[in-house]
Amino acid sequence: MQARDLQPGSVVILEAEEWKILPPLDLENVYLESPAGMRKFLSFADFVRLQHRSTQHVEDLTQIPDVRFQDAAKRLDWIRPLIQGECTAERVKARAKEVGASMSTLYRLKKLYESSHQLSALLRGTKKVQPKRLQQEVEDLIDDQIRQRYLKETRIHISDLHREIAAVCAKRGLKAPSTWAITDRVNAIPEGLLIRKRYGAKAASRFRAVAGKSPHGTFPLQMVAIDHTELDIIVLDDSREHAVGRPWITLAIDIFSRMIVGYYIAFEKPGALAVGMCISRCILPKDSYLARLNLQVEWPVQGIMKAIQTDNAKEFRSKSLGRALEFYGIEHNFRPINTPHYSGHVERLMRTMLEKLHTLPGTTFSNPADRGDYKSEKRACMTLFDLEKWLAVTLLQEYNNSSIHSELLSTPLVRYREGIVGTPDRTGCGHAPLPQDPDRLRLDFMPAFQRTVQPTGVAFNRIRYFSDVLRPWISAKRPGSEKVITHTFRYDPRDISRIYFFDSAFGRAQTTDGKAPVSEVNPYREIPFANTSRPAVSLWEVRREYQRAKQNGKSIHSEAELFEAIAEKEKILNQAQRATRKARKQSTGEVVRIEKPLEAIAQDIFSSPVIRFRTED
Repeated sequence: MQARDLQPGSVVILEAEEWKILPPLDLENVYLESPAGMRKFLSFADFVRLQHRSTQHVEDLTQIPDVRFQDAAKRLDWIRPLIQGECTAERVKARAKEVGASMSTLYRLKKLYESSHQLSALLRGTKKVQPKRLQQEVEDLIDDQIRQRYLKETRIHISDLHREIAAVCAKRGLKAPSTWAITDRVNAIPEGLLIRKRYGAKAASRFRAVAGKSPHGTFPLQMVAIDHTELDIIVLDDSREHAVGRPWITLAIDIFSRMIVGYYIAFEKPGALAVGMCISRCILPKDSYLARLNLQVEWPVQGIMKAIQTDNAKEFRSKSLGRALEFYGIEHNFRPINTPHYSGHVERLMRTMLEKLHTLPGTTFSNPADRGDYKSEKRACMTLFDLEKWLAVTLLQEYNNSSIHSELLSTPLVRYREGIVGTPDRTGCGHAPLPQDPDRLRLDFMPAFQRTVQPTGVAFNRIRYFSDVLRPWISAKRPGSEKVITHTFRYDPRDISRIYFFDSAFGRAQTTDGKAPVSEVNPYREIPFANTSRPAVSLWEVRREYQRAKQNGKSIHSEAELFEAIAEKEKILNQAQRATRKARKQSTGEVVRIEKPLEAIAQDIFSSPVIRFRTED
């Protein structure tokens, strides 16, 4: 079983001090001892917050040139077998021969990567990886020699390829390229193609999806399956006066333990945005999320998973998501086409979750035939927050912590704990690596957009944002160019009252007296609404107002008009909060209200002998 970093005996850095992790291994806390003998224990949320934060990762992922990113990914592929398995001298020697690098290079790369478990550790300096300009005749010669000599099962070394190319160049009176120039071109070859040409089709088969039985993990977070579904229930806006529609859920489940490790609920149809938000929630401690829902439910899952498994939908193939996954060392496995059993774990769970939703007021059931004359919108009584809280109780308390899986013969939580901590008969794998900078991880999985900075700030969804941080960048041009610099911004769709500006001057900032550089780790700067009196809104609320205006044959032309529409909704909410039960009376004279706390509603459903979580595989 794969060993992890957070095991008893491992040394970690907290607030610039070294601490050793002590036994026993625990899902909720980390036990630590300093070199001076001081001992303490921290929750995982505090442990992540106090970890030493590396300043290596100082570029936005969208700004790293493809050639540099591909080069770092290639170097990670070189050392991946040494990270995931035993790192003996024999294995390092064999791998060095296989990839055409020295043993010392592989040892160095492994040490660099394990210092942060981020691809940034393997990024070369910009100057080193910029492709040099070669004569076209030399470029053509390199391509020919790679195809005719390097991509063959004789598997010649890059140094031999360089000597052969240099000899041909000498005969033709051309300047020979450097070994590094040739290595750049070799590194650009897709690994699947390279393996197939040099090692044969059998060795390359690991790059193809192979149909078969639904895969099972051998340790927690080895493989996390992710999928979406539209929820069979109508929810109301915050005033509880107007039906909004059916939200979507993106759900992630650990294959080894069947533990739900994360989810994301929103009204927008699933895309890279929802997948990224779900993955960041999977990785980070859940304390703050559960506190926002005012729930005390055990959900001790955190850490960077080894791989995710998804279908082949467009939202899973976005470049931004792929970069973020690769940057944090997360493999992305696509399920084979026309093999639904590969996603059986998560789809069975979703199917049972939808059946439970069919018992709630406002359900739409599975289809119109099942719904019959039931008036879903009139019966609806839950807001999105209510539904999210109900789902948390259902998925975490009922399924994760209480449902006995027929194959595992334990609850997902017990199975997960056994995989991490171990049993008398089985050694635990320890905790998965935690991100060094949780705030940066959240940002890396958030959606991004590009803008120039204008005198009035930056516009996003027709809303203006401004801060003094932007002043030096107003209409700024690239050195030696008339082109205005385009900057990267990121945002949290749940609250777009602020966006996050990537400051490319990070690391060169000065204190107010100009004497010393500012010591900072995060190069992102928070940029609020230009008009700070505006209320916080979600991206969905803004898009809904634009859509509603369009449906009514109108247009919203300005930020002021947008917030006037939103303020009108706020006015309705305030009136609804002061209204009596009669304000909610339907044409049938029936009053629909939540008469019990959500936990009580969930408990009533849990006690039903009719609907149980399906756990058969």
